[in-house]
Amino acid sequence: MSSHRIALPHSLALAAPEDGAEAVSDFLFGERVVKLEQSSGYVRVRNEYDSYEGWIPEAALGPDTAPAGLPPFRVRARLAGAYHRPACELAMEGIGVGSPIYPVARIDGWIKDAGGLWFREDDVAAVPAKLDRVDVALEFIGVPYVWGGRYGGGIDCSGLVQIGAMLNGLDCERDTKDQVSSFGEKLGGLEAPGLQRGDVLYVPGHVAILTGPDEAVHADGKAGHVHVQKIEEIVANRGFKPEDVTIRRPAA
Repeated sequence: MSSHRIALPHSLALAAPEDGAEAVSDFLFGERVVKLEQSSGYVRVRNEYDSYEGWIPEAALGPDTAPAGLPPFRVRARLAGAYHRPACELAMEGIGVGSPIYPVARIDGWIKDAGGLWFREDDVAAVPAKLDRVDVALEFIGVPYVWGGRYGGGIDCSGLVQIGAMLNGLDCERDTKDQVSSFGEKLGGLEAPGLQRGDVLYVPGHVAILTGPDEAVHADGKAGHVHVQKIEEIVANRGFKPEDVTIRRPAA
């Protein structure tokens, strides 16, 4: 097994090595992955951050040039550009929030990743970035819902939660079914006292982030995009009742 980094802005991970297979996750630029096997131009890899596995095009893999033990910064802009040199021509655009950048040099407001590309210092942040997870989620308002997505240009409900956690150095599982039993402290249901902004609301198969006492932001597959909605509507529109809700409070 060999270690690589994702060399594209992102790469949807598929359930099988074939065009049209179901997406299971989304691997971001710069993420470290371990190559497990290959077939028909695809490689099955495991993501270092959350141990998620999936098939991606072999062309999405680049060398892992980051020094061992070097902690990454992460892209904080929803979509950022990478440059061949500071204040020079754009090398790659559309690099999504949460993408890890391994800083090996810094010059006048620019940071160089171990892979050789330069990023504006304002577009990246050291981890934990101490960013408000709700504010991070609200930057996605209007972004299309994409099954399996965890990218600044298309995202699903659990991906939206994971990105905010990632920026703040929190461990967060990829899927809703795993997050509901592991992400933060379980408070109970909607009847739990003192619910607050940033608490995370789960119903079977879906998750949203509270923006206030009666509303939440979520990547909504029914609406097709990220938006803020009344909590009672989020629950009822999926055929659930208030007693089906689980509320958890992450550490930050």
